[in-house]
Amino acid sequence: YEALIFKEAKGAFNIYDKKISTDNLILSSDVIILSCAGNMDFSGNLNFEITPKPPMVQTVEEAAQDLGEYERFFGGIFSEAGGIFIIKLTGTIKEPKFEKKIIAMEVLDKVKDEFVDKIKAVGDLIFGRPK
Repeated sequence: YEALIFKEAKGAFNIYDKKISTDNLILSSDVIILSCAGNMDFSGNLNFEITPKPPMVQTVEEAAQDLGEYERFFGGIFSEAGGIFIIKLTGTIKEPKFEKKIIAMEVLDKVKDEFVDKIKAVGDLIFGRPK
């Protein structure tokens, strides 16, 4: 993607000790949701952890309709990272630095069942439900 347009941003911020902090900033677009926690000081230094997530879909039909977008976006992420990851954002506003960190396998085990159910639902829509 050359440009990612966020349609919604929400979260709470605290301003103290010359820093702006949040532990629940959510940035939403059609192709990704970014969950952010961390801070930026008044000098522009960044210290955030960003967790990318697929947007929530209401129905299996919506999931199938958007499958092309998911394949293009998440296919590259998951194949390169080898699993789910977070992005550590440091550096400054002028010169940000990004570091990808793989999340531990225990976390993957916790979300495995929900993810498998969603994949099965998309498969059922595409190939029909087993009788």
